[in-house]
Amino acid sequence: MQLNILILNIFSETCFLPWWLLAMLLPLLLGLLIGYLLWSRYKRMVNQVEKERDNEIQARKKAEEEITSLKTEMASMRYQLDEIKKDNTALRASINSLEGDKIMLRAQIEEMQAGGDTGVVVGKTETSRDEPSPTEAVDYNAVFNSTDLRLIEGIDPSIEKVLRNAGIHSWSDLAGKSPEQLNAILSDAGPEYEGLDTSSWIQQAKMAADGNWNDLILLQKAIGDDEVSKLQLFYAAKAGGDADYDDYSSLLSPDNLQIVEGIGPKAEAALKKGGIANWTVLASKSPEELKDLLMKESSGFRILKTDTWPRQAELASEGKWEELIEYQKFLDGGRDDTGDFDTPSKVSMMIEKLRKSGIPVSRDEGTGLNYTGIFENTNLQIIEGIGPKIEGLLKEAGINTWADLAGKSAEELKGILDAAGSRYRMHNPTSWPKQAKLAANDKWNELVVFQQFLDSGRENTGDQDTPSKVAKLAMKILGFSNNPEDLTIVEGIGPKISDLLKAGGIQNWSDLAAAEVSRLEEILSDAGSRFKLANPSTWPKQAQLAAEGKWGELKEYQDFLDGGKDPSA
Repeated sequence: MQLNILILNIFSETCFLPWWLLAMLLPLLLGLLIGYLLWSRYKRMVNQVEKERDNEIQARKKAEEEITSLKTEMASMRYQLDEIKKDNTALRASINSLEGDKIMLRAQIEEMQAGGDTGVVVGKTETSRDEPSPTEAVDYNAVFNSTDLRLIEGIDPSIEKVLRNAGIHSWSDLAGKSPEQLNAILSDAGPEYEGLDTSSWIQQAKMAADGNWNDLILLQKAIGDDEVSKLQLFYAAKAGGDADYDDYSSLLSPDNLQIVEGIGPKAEAALKKGGIANWTVLASKSPEELKDLLMKESSGFRILKTDTWPRQAELASEGKWEELIEYQKFLDGGRDDTGDFDTPSKVSMMIEKLRKSGIPVSRDEGTGLNYTGIFENTNLQIIEGIGPKIEGLLKEAGINTWADLAGKSAEELKGILDAAGSRYRMHNPTSWPKQAKLAANDKWNELVVFQQFLDSGRENTGDQDTPSKVAKLAMKILGFSNNPEDLTIVEGIGPKISDLLKAGGIQNWSDLAAAEVSRLEEILSDAGSRFKLANPSTWPKQAQLAAEGKWGELKEYQDFLDGGKDPSA
């Protein structure tokens, strides 16, 4: 104690501070020293952690760079694999095509040896008969074979070869497949064939196999949204020959990019949107530039091959039509690797379309009803898939006529339905604009056949057995029935006479059409004097018109009759 006091005295004398002040400052100084030591240690720890964090960031960046490099390498390998698959598919298709030609030639030889030559040369345009005049019915069987899958709207030569490679060689083979099987075949053929709309192929093939050419023409017009069907164009190009080359320059406009093999309406619209307005501009672009432009617009264009488009456009812009025709006959869907010179030139088909829009068909078209006189253009319910409530929704959205509906896209219509609530989201408006356009343009026969193909307005499950909605509504307005057993649609037949006829073995319109008037009089006479006033002389004719679906003629005939009797008789 005395020592401590002594030290403080000495220190105070030296520092000129009293000892009691030094005693108070000493703990403070010790605290500062300890705090400094602790802060120094903390700083070292923070620096160490930051260093480790920086090292981890660098390691992560390096790992990400390696992953990006691996992804790029994988994408490159996947692209190469796809290209190899395409080449393999083309090779298989070429081999299969050769095998198919061999089989067809062998069959021809066997047929000729058996003395059964029909005069039709497979794959050529020669026939054993004179070409039909514009007023004669067209015999499509004389020009086409059941192996011509390219007659189907939506099938080009490259797709035809894919189908043949899968064992589909005829219309009957195609008609026997399901949509799921077709989609699987196309998917296996390569990514460029995925996503194609095969919904109508089966029904078209069935029509062709059955020789139902008229309905096939109408369905193709509706599907292709065109004045002339693909079947008619192929017939004109193969049976009619090429037009004078002077017609090409006078009838074809330089902004018509669809004369190029491989360019359809959607591709043309995408190209024009990208600044390619005519043949000259198209000829100046490289295939790579064209492909990039299309892919920016939609991935659905990946199937298109642009390799030959600039060359075709160059020939068109220079007026070298003969060279372009020969070149296109060699091409296969715009490609120059699998052509067979049997495919009609697209530019020739385009000319035929412009010159021969009145190509005759095999029989009378349609039902004979004047639908334009029956329906107002504000009746949206004639559209398959639209009922009273949906019609109200559309009109609230400003869609009041067929033309208004035809001008809308499926996406716009879907947006209107979705906004109306979940109960309307199940409806598919994909076909509504197309149906409305046919109605607005008075293409009623095409609309009837198209609606027979549809299933509740959809385009993926039609079987042509579904009655047309526009025909059903028209008959309802006119007072007719869809039921062939409803004999009361015949003027002069009521429920009691209908029962008498059925008791006498006349069950439907066909039975009544085939019945002799004397037989009908006998049935009425046997029923008693109360039926003697009935005159059945016109009943078979009325029934025949109903059985044939000639509702327009039936309506006119009944308007002429007086209580079922012929007033001129």
